Amino acid sequence: MNSDVLQKINLKLISIHIFAGLLLVFAVSLIGYINDIELANIVEKNGVNEAMKQLGPERLSNYSIWFYIAPLLGLLLSTLVSVVFFIKTKSFWFYGLFVFIALLMTNYFGLYQIENTKYIVYLLEFGLVINVIISSAFLIIIAFTMYFISYKISKNI
Repeated sequence: MNSDVLQKINLKLISIHIFAGLLLVFAVSLIGYINDIELANIVEKNGVNEAMKQLGPERLSNYSIWFYIAPLLGLLLSTLVSVVFFIKTKSFWFYGLFVFIALLMTNYFGLYQIENTKYIVYLLEFGLVINVIISSAFLIIIAFTMYFISYKISKNI
């Protein structure tokens, strides 16, 4: 009985969805940088203390809220894409819950914190906004390519 359930679990599809979900969450986290461009540039040039002096703590706290909300929005988006995919392919829809739990655990361990996502932005030598747009678009394209590949894999099973 237990071996039948384990044989039905498609670990290849789940792992592809987890990795694509990670990329999608990173992309949405990066988009949080352009919530307040002026503040992002001041913090980038002068640091947090100087930004608090120039713009006030309220604006800085509103800006920092997006760094905590954006990964959760990306988590919900990637879970929604996975659940819709698994329902559309007539797979076990519970796989979407596995993906959600795995991505939630990576969020719990702090993978999507500001310190980790800012290195993706600095791979390019353009301005902050251009870097964020290019980086997040690149990650979104890769994530949805992986979702498409998993769709092709599930059709061959």
